[in-house]
Amino acid sequence: MIHPEAWAYIFLSLLGMERMAEVLIAGRNSQWILRRGGKEHAGPFSRVIFFVHGLWFMSFALEAWLRGALPLIDLRGLAAVAIALQTLRYWCIAALGRFWNTRIMVLPGAPLIRHGLYRWIKHPNYLIVLVEIPLYPAFFGCWFTAALFGLLNIWVLKKRIGQENLALQSAGSGCPPSNPWQCRNRFYLN
Repeated sequence: MIHPEAWAYIFLSLLGMERMAEVLIAGRNSQWILRRGGKEHAGPFSRVIFFVHGLWFMSFALEAWLRGALPLIDLRGLAAVAIALQTLRYWCIAALGRFWNTRIMVLPGAPLIRHGLYRWIKHPNYLIVLVEIPLYPAFFGCWFTAALFGLLNIWVLKKRIGQENLALQSAGSGCPPSNPWQCRNRFYLN
């Protein structure tokens, strides 16, 4: 039988493997876009995001160890929530196809994507991340990580969405950078 305190590490390991799969998908898609004449926007800030998300994993693991973290909800409920959020995430990835990326990649002349969650929600993948970052540590009572990175992630996403909207504008989408929430981010940007 698995010790209850081990569930946080099992959860983090599974989530880490999922994130590595995303990095592989993004790398393949980046190469595809670059070979067709696309380019990256706001590259240095992408590294900041990767760093913050890496710190989130470390903070979550450290706090779980220091607290002797136990799941605060039934494991079936935890699994159901995580699977639901990952299903939504991969719906976004599938909707954007080769244009999905963890970086801001623009391919001039690419058509707008108008299906999947992008039909109804602005920045659906970021909405998922906005929920995940504080929720997962909170499931294990890691309140410091949930609060700190929940707030930090709001700042990161606000800046990132502004950068994406500038990239959309440069690609001729007519997205006004002054109001990043006005744009429907439905194409080749995550």
